[in-house]
Amino acid sequence: MSIQSTCPLCSNLAIVQAREDTWLVTCPVCLRFTLDPYLMDLFQSAPYRADEQVLRVLPRLSDAAQHTAAEGGRLSLVVDTWQAVASESGR
Repeated sequence: MSIQSTCPLCSNLAIVQAREDTWLVTCPVCLRFTLDPYLMDLFQSAPYRADEQVLRVLPRLSDAAQHTAAEGGRLSLVVDTWQAVASESGR
């Protein structure tokens, strides 16, 4: 099932699909990426919780998703690796 929702990385309107144990996001800015349910909740709730640590890395994750898609891939964000992906993208 697909729904229109806010992109958890850039806050633009996106198409979000639930797939087994992951979310597939198609966004006009971030392009296509997947993330696990924990991260979907963490990223979407960050503005309401004023979680500056998470909010600071979202633009870097958006950049990483765009870069991966431009190379023909799809970024997969999971709880064990998302911070490393943000660090690598910030360099």
